[in-house]
Amino acid sequence: MKRASVHHLLVVLRVYSKHYLQAPLQAASILIGIVLAVMLFVAVQAINLNAKRSYSDAAEQLSLPAQYFIVPPSGQKHIDSQLYFSLRIAGMSESLAVLEGRVRDETGRRFSVQGSDIVAAVTATMGRGANSNDLEREQRQDVFLFDGNLP
Repeated sequence: MKRASVHHLLVVLRVYSKHYLQAPLQAASILIGIVLAVMLFVAVQAINLNAKRSYSDAAEQLSLPAQYFIVPPSGQKHIDSQLYFSLRIAGMSESLAVLEGRVRDETGRRFSVQGSDIVAAVTATMGRGANSNDLEREQRQDVFLFDGNLP
């Protein structure tokens, strides 16, 4: 740096230090404002990153198509519930029943509704370690409805 700019910088620093020594409340307010602004910026960035990760995880789960479908025979609207239960008993514990239908509300608007067996989803998640010993089963964490580990 040039000698004049160094001298100018020292004069400016001296003026500001004298001013803020005379007004410590103003100096503290400015310092607290800067700290809070940085904290807010970091918090917003962390929230945005977490939201992006959460949305991408949800989109990934929703975009995966089912590998196999069991549909009712021609001319029937439903599959016998015994078929579903017999498949689950036979070892297809990862299978989930999904019901689809269309309904109308009082104004005549049509809605497409899908529902799945949430109890089967929770038990399928809990049953993944069925071949492990009892100690491992006791140490396994509980499965919650909204924890993201459901199939």
